[in-house]
Amino acid sequence: MKAPAKILSVLFLSGILLSALAVSSLAGSSSPPEDAAQGALVVIRMIDKSTAEWRFEPENVTVSPGDTVRWVQDDIVPHNVEFKDTPKAAKLGEAMFGSFIITRGETYELVIDDRFALGEYAYICTAHVALGQKGVLTVSD
Repeated sequence: MKAPAKILSVLFLSGILLSALAVSSLAGSSSPPEDAAQGALVVIRMIDKSTAEWRFEPENVTVSPGDTVRWVQDDIVPHNVEFKDTPKAAKLGEAMFGSFIITRGETYELVIDDRFALGEYAYICTAHVALGQKGVLTVSD
């Protein structure tokens, strides 16, 4: 097996293992608070553009407090959302690392509530950051 194929195989298998662990330990962590405001729905697809290029589409979005961000699994490999860089005033808690979603059409949602300070939130898919799967969520008034 050539080196690039071997690396892709390891990343794919690592994603499956991580997804099984994350689903069992973090299931339900994305539930918004009961009093969350109703805002716009922003949809981000998790896609496979090629065997070496996975993406969030769109990669950069701007949302407002009260909006809901829905990541949709539109691929055959597990994906998640892990925030890597957030504003200092943000208090995301368990939402810093979302559970892996496995099945095509499955979703992960976050309400932009008081946990989110205004500013930029850089995030990745933990298993596929090396293949370019990253995004920026900007919270603005």
